[in-house]
Amino acid sequence: MKIRIWASLLLFFAFTFIKASESRILKGDQAGRFLEGAKLIRLNIETNKPTYVLYNEGDMPQFDSSLDYIKSIFQLNDNYSFKLIDRQEYKGEKHYRYQQFYDGHPIRHAHLIVHL
Repeated sequence: MKIRIWASLLLFFAFTFIKASESRILKGDQAGRFLEGAKLIRLNIETNKPTYVLYNEGDMPQFDSSLDYIKSIFQLNDNYSFKLIDRQEYKGEKHYRYQQFYDGHPIRHAHLIVHL
């Protein structure tokens, strides 16, 4: 029984390490050179596209409902679109969740979350 638990834990940590190593992290000036105003960017190592962007205080670009800026950051062509599926406000922060579509079809488990 103990061996099974330890083996499960070992596999869990190995998988976690492998998944964590699939992204590249840019911080500070390096992030700012990649994307103006960014202080932290997580890039997919296969596509070199951002999977997460954190902006410096006051440097976040103006957000609008067209999502053109988001599409340009993630280098998405016109086949991709987004539909707002949830909007919440909590302690003065706004959170928007969008479903991503390709050629009008929803992409399973593909959500964009914007925190303002």
